[in-house]
Amino acid sequence: GGMYGRGEGTGVNREVSADLYRQAAEAGSVSAMSNFGVRLLNGDGVAQDPQAGMHFLTQAARAGDEESMQMLRQIRDTYGIEHPDAPQLN
Repeated sequence: GGMYGRGEGTGVNREVSADLYRQAAEAGSVSAMSNFGVRLLNGDGVAQDPQAGMHFLTQAARAGDEESMQMLRQIRDTYGIEHPDAPQLN
């Protein structure tokens, strides 16, 4: 997904990039869960869906992805929003 997102070796195609991240996330890739979650939050290549974005970030955080944990902390601290399945965030 990253190569399409950055246009490396191909033209930039945000929709294809997002779809590839979705497929990888659904197959269990933790980094793809994080990337796809951010795309959903921002509406980058997909329809904006904050609830689904939080779901994918939470899955990545529960798998130990520190960047996802930091993003969830920032969302919590900025907007007061927490996903009910989020791991304990300090």
